[in-house]
Amino acid sequence: MSERVKRKQSAARQRLITAAKKLFYEKGYDKTTVLDITTRADVSKGSYYTHFSTKADILATIVIENLIRQTKEIEAIRNTPVSGIEKLEKVLRLFVDHFLAEPENGDITTNTEVAFCRNELSRDVARMIVSHIGLLRQQFMQIVGEGIKDGTIRNIDNFETFGDVVIPMARSYLARTALFANAAPPRPEHFKNNAKHMVDFFIAVLSP
Repeated sequence: MSERVKRKQSAARQRLITAAKKLFYEKGYDKTTVLDITTRADVSKGSYYTHFSTKADILATIVIENLIRQTKEIEAIRNTPVSGIEKLEKVLRLFVDHFLAEPENGDITTNTEVAFCRNELSRDVARMIVSHIGLLRQQFMQIVGEGIKDGTIRNIDNFETFGDVVIPMARSYLARTALFANAAPPRPEHFKNNAKHMVDFFIAVLSP
């Protein structure tokens, strides 16, 4: 395959992803069809199936790419020369910024949970999502561990259980708050305030 063809296919794939994100947000996941996505992206239906097997597949792809990006960003935070509690606050604010910059991510996150429960995702894709969430959890727990070690985060009973509860709760809370804040009429300040309170709450709970 020539480089020109590869670039063309890559561009088409990206247009499909961008179109899907916008349509899932505007129309809702259930009401959006593959034809809607290909029409918005100006890509043929055949080209769609070159990259994605189902509508749920493109939804999962968006989530996985978001998780990969967040993992890299959190790793960069881990390598900064600040205390554990400061790193933790940066990570929580990263989640907030993620949903503020792209409010459709609230809808994407929520619909992926629904697709997961409906068994619409292939086993391999579902396993991949779980794996990436596991990496986020591991990074989060490493940062909390650093904070406990340097004394900026209080020692936590049931340390492992804490990680299993906090990350899904934070992501789910942000997703649903983003959806509510961006419902008509838009209320971005409401979301910003709720998200700020969530970060402040976690930091207050974890501080010695």
